[in-house]
Amino acid sequence: MNDINAAQAQRRPVLIKFEAQWCAWCKKLDREVFAQPQIIKALEHYVCIKVDVDKQRKYYFSIEQHWKCAQKRGSVKNCL
Repeated sequence: MNDINAAQAQRRPVLIKFEAQWCAWCKKLDREVFAQPQIIKALEHYVCIKVDVDKQRKYYFSIEQHWKCAQKRGSVKNCL
């Protein structure tokens, strides 16, 4: 979670990308979206975090709680 703390300190938005070896849509996003120059440029302003749910289960559950908070409130503000 150091990346999230750094983002808060720098007042930068966070993009959390969940992925897994078996996730075909994750691979499609990497190929077709995240490889586009305009997306790469736009993401320079973000702290980007990849979470491999196969390898980092403890982070998945922690971030899942923040996501549930954000869904309830309609925003990630005050959920981190």
